Amino acid sequence: MALPQIFSSFKYSDSLIIVAISLCTVIVCEAISWPLIYRINSYKSRSSIDKAAKKLETMKTESLKESSRDLSLFKFKSGVVVALVLFVFFGLRVFTTTQRQL
Repeated sequence: MALPQIFSSFKYSDSLIIVAISLCTVIVCEAISWPLIYRINSYKSRSSIDKAAKKLETMKTESLKESSRDLSLFKFKSGVVVALVLFVFFGLRVFTTTQRQL
Protein backbone atom coordinates (compact mmCIF):
# COMPACT_ATOMS: atom_id res chain seq x y z
CA MET A 1 0.00 0.00 0.00
CA ALA A 2 1.45 3.31 -1.06
CA LEU A 3 -0.87 5.40 1.13
CA PRO A 4 0.90 4.76 4.48
CA GLN A 5 4.27 5.51 2.86
CA ILE A 6 3.03 8.87 1.63
CA PHE A 7 1.69 9.85 5.05
CA SER A 8 4.64 8.48 7.04
CA SER A 9 6.48 11.80 6.94
CA PHE A 10 3.53 13.77 8.35
CA LYS A 11 3.13 14.39 12.06
CA TYR A 12 -0.48 13.15 12.12
CA SER A 13 -0.09 10.31 9.65
CA ASP A 14 -2.17 7.77 11.62
CA SER A 15 -5.01 10.26 12.01
CA LEU A 16 -5.03 11.02 8.30
CA ILE A 17 -5.11 7.31 7.47
CA ILE A 18 -8.07 6.79 9.83
CA VAL A 19 -9.92 9.72 8.25
CA ALA A 20 -9.24 8.37 4.75
CA ILE A 21 -10.48 4.90 5.70
CA SER A 22 -13.57 6.42 7.32
CA LEU A 23 -14.36 8.44 4.20
CA CYS A 24 -13.97 5.37 2.00
CA THR A 25 -16.26 3.41 4.31
CA VAL A 26 -18.90 6.15 4.21
CA ILE A 27 -18.79 6.21 0.41
CA VAL A 28 -19.17 2.44 0.18
CA CYS A 29 -22.03 2.37 2.72
CA GLU A 30 -23.90 5.13 0.89
CA ALA A 31 -23.32 3.37 -2.42
CA ILE A 32 -24.89 0.26 -0.90
CA SER A 33 -27.78 2.20 0.65
CA TRP A 34 -28.65 3.97 -2.60
CA PRO A 35 -29.97 0.93 -4.53
CA LEU A 36 -31.31 -0.82 -1.42
CA ILE A 37 -33.28 2.11 0.02
CA TYR A 38 -33.48 5.25 -2.09
CA ARG A 39 -34.12 3.66 -5.49
CA ILE A 40 -37.18 1.70 -4.36
CA ASN A 41 -40.41 2.98 -5.89
CA SER A 42 -42.21 3.00 -2.57
CA TYR A 43 -39.58 5.38 -1.20
CA LYS A 44 -39.82 7.70 -4.19
CA SER A 45 -43.58 7.85 -4.35
CA ARG A 46 -45.00 10.77 -2.40
CA SER A 47 -48.55 9.44 -2.64
CA SER A 48 -47.55 6.25 -0.89
CA ILE A 49 -46.07 8.33 1.91
CA ASP A 50 -49.36 10.21 2.26
CA LYS A 51 -51.31 6.95 2.25
CA ALA A 52 -48.97 5.52 4.87
CA ALA A 53 -49.43 8.61 7.05
CA LYS A 54 -53.23 8.30 6.88
CA LYS A 55 -53.01 4.58 7.56
CA LEU A 56 -50.73 5.23 10.53
CA GLU A 57 -53.30 7.58 12.06
CA THR A 58 -56.04 4.95 11.81
CA MET A 59 -53.95 2.02 13.04
CA LYS A 60 -54.52 0.47 16.42
CA THR A 61 -51.80 -0.55 18.86
CA GLU A 62 -51.38 -4.08 17.54
CA SER A 63 -50.88 -3.08 13.93
CA LEU A 64 -48.50 -0.34 15.04
CA LYS A 65 -46.41 -2.94 16.84
CA GLU A 66 -46.33 -5.10 13.70
CA SER A 67 -45.21 -2.15 11.59
CA SER A 68 -42.55 -1.28 14.12
CA ARG A 69 -41.28 -4.87 14.03
CA ASP A 70 -41.15 -4.81 10.22
CA LEU A 71 -39.26 -1.52 10.26
CA SER A 72 -36.83 -2.89 12.84
CA LEU A 73 -36.21 -5.94 10.66
CA PHE A 74 -35.51 -3.73 7.65
CA LYS A 75 -33.14 -1.55 9.68
CA PHE A 76 -31.45 -4.69 11.01
CA LYS A 77 -30.81 -5.95 7.48
CA SER A 78 -29.31 -2.61 6.49
CA GLY A 79 -27.20 -2.62 9.64
CA VAL A 80 -25.87 -6.09 8.84
CA VAL A 81 -24.76 -4.94 5.40
CA VAL A 82 -23.03 -1.89 6.86
CA ALA A 83 -21.39 -4.03 9.57
CA LEU A 84 -20.07 -6.48 6.97
CA VAL A 85 -18.57 -3.63 4.97
CA LEU A 86 -16.91 -2.26 8.09
CA PHE A 87 -15.54 -5.68 9.03
CA VAL A 88 -14.07 -6.09 5.56
CA PHE A 89 -12.49 -2.63 5.52
CA PHE A 90 -11.05 -2.77 9.01
CA GLY A 91 -10.15 -6.45 8.65
CA LEU A 92 -8.12 -5.62 5.56
CA ARG A 93 -6.48 -2.75 7.43
CA VAL A 94 -5.50 -5.00 10.34
CA PHE A 95 -4.38 -7.74 7.96
CA THR A 96 -2.14 -5.38 5.98
CA THR A 97 -0.77 -3.88 9.18
CA THR A 98 0.15 -7.28 10.60
CA GLN A 99 1.69 -8.36 7.29
CA ARG A 100 3.94 -5.29 7.31
CA GLN A 101 5.06 -5.98 10.85
CA LEU A 102 6.09 -9.55 10.00
